[in-house]
Amino acid sequence: MNRFFHRLFPLFITTVLCGAGWLSLYSQAGYIWREQPSLPLTAAQKNSLRHIQYPLEIEAFVSGNLRLRREIRQLITRLQKNMPTLSLHFVDPNMAPHKVNQYNITRSGQLLLHTKNHIRRIEYPSEALIVEAILEEENSNERVIVHIVGHNERDFLADTGGSWQSLYRALQSPSLSLASVNLEKHGIPHNADLVVLADPDPEKLEQDWDKIAQHLERGGNLLFTTDTHRLHLPPSLARWTGLQLDSGVIIDLTNKTAGFSDPRLLQPHITKTPLSHDLKTAPILLGTAAFRADKTPQNWKREPVLQTSPQSWVERGAISGTISADADETRGVLTPAWLLSRPFHNRQQWILVIGDSDFLSGNALGLGGNRDFARNVFSLLSGATGQNALSIATRRDQWLSISESSLLNLGLLLLFVFPSLAFAAAYWQRRTFQRHYQPEIQK
Repeated sequence: MNRFFHRLFPLFITTVLCGAGWLSLYSQAGYIWREQPSLPLTAAQKNSLRHIQYPLEIEAFVSGNLRLRREIRQLITRLQKNMPTLSLHFVDPNMAPHKVNQYNITRSGQLLLHTKNHIRRIEYPSEALIVEAILEEENSNERVIVHIVGHNERDFLADTGGSWQSLYRALQSPSLSLASVNLEKHGIPHNADLVVLADPDPEKLEQDWDKIAQHLERGGNLLFTTDTHRLHLPPSLARWTGLQLDSGVIIDLTNKTAGFSDPRLLQPHITKTPLSHDLKTAPILLGTAAFRADKTPQNWKREPVLQTSPQSWVERGAISGTISADADETRGVLTPAWLLSRPFHNRQQWILVIGDSDFLSGNALGLGGNRDFARNVFSLLSGATGQNALSIATRRDQWLSISESSLLNLGLLLLFVFPSLAFAAAYWQRRTFQRHYQPEIQK
């Protein structure tokens, strides 16, 4: 029996190794065991991809690299679940030199995407790059966003901490045009879909408000943000929206349970509005002001976008040490963001007012749901931006939210309780050994 086993064992090992090698090269079966999808698509993006009726073709330029071919084939197989008309065709660069020269193919692994009207080169075999390219072909309507400057607003594309450079870079796409306009020198272009006023100087802005009013009368959309460092709501905008600004910064005691040491950090509740679509995590605001409804705006529908808990208030004094609400400070459910809409020529016109400008800066764009909320804001207000860009999936186990008392208990457990149990177990084992075995050793 042993001799028979020793003779068959090398044959068995050889068969297993050859079979494993063949499977690794040619098998297309695969399983993905993960709770979150590798490609974060919104419901609108999935719907847009599934309704593509014309054929989509991917040409992959790969010579003899079987492993790269297998990886690309598996990638396309995953994409075909949302795009049934997508097909894959491999091209050997050595056998098609005319295509290599025509489309400037420089390395193995580059792709050509054939859509209904265009042929686009994709540099790397990536799910995100392929999907974004297809979505840009589907949603190719050009949109224009104008960022107002000249009133000490947030920097448009400056490389500084408080600028929105990272945000606008994330929004860039072939169907989007970004521009800055100084109202002291120029008017707002008639093709502007969205005008952004980011923390402007109150005195300078009021002088040029007529140009912004003309933009609103033409049906243009407006995003206005202020900040606790320079709180201001232009009187003209207050008349349009019927809002009043509460002077101070919002403090919400319930945010201590989220582990925020700075009381000015706020993660408000998301109300059900067009901006909450596919938004799973609320944005984190870095010191925000509150707006209260004063008058009913004429011909506009007004609804809160973000709201705090009943344990919040507007702090008007210095924030240091132990703070609490004073008798003259506004308490209760506060609203740091309002959305106004009205029908205009068979479409919706929007005005969004937010009491914080820092949460869209580069340092804060990756916190909480800030990036996804910004995508929804510009997607709704501009009409196109954010429909094509894929958001980065935030891992649910990336952050640990724990209160200070729970953190203290955990520290005591790890530093004192567990080591004490180890010493106690060692002492108990030693005493047991001495009690049972020491007398026998002495005999």
